[in-house]
Amino acid sequence: MKPEIPDEDFEALMKTYTSPDAIEAAKRENKISSDVHPDKNTNDYPKHPQDSLDLHLFTVKEALTRADAFMRMSKGNGLRTIQIITGKGIHSEGGEAKIRNAIRDRVIELRRQNIVHSYKWDQRREQSSGAIIVYLA
Repeated sequence: MKPEIPDEDFEALMKTYTSPDAIEAAKRENKISSDVHPDKNTNDYPKHPQDSLDLHLFTVKEALTRADAFMRMSKGNGLRTIQIITGKGIHSEGGEAKIRNAIRDRVIELRRQNIVHSYKWDQRREQSSGAIIVYLA
């Protein structure tokens, strides 16, 4: 059962975590490789996602807010393995996977904040995957 999060909470999260200054600061301070894949330390994590979030039909801004709240709430609820369905970007303007790229960047930022342990693409390669598996810290 997925918790309902009021829209005003999404807006508050968006303002806090995605202001241009916060994003630029995170990029400057980011010392984590963009390849934050699971390692042997995920052996004790559930193999299948315990919950999932589908971001189809959302704008990038809405998707980021919902994904951020979903990861934080999942961690707070004791979940360890979750799936975020981003889509492949096939129907995006220019064929660019804007949501997928934005969610990947957010996962990396949340690793720095010790919310995320690691992640992997559902189909092993980012280019062919429309979902990301996130292992929460």
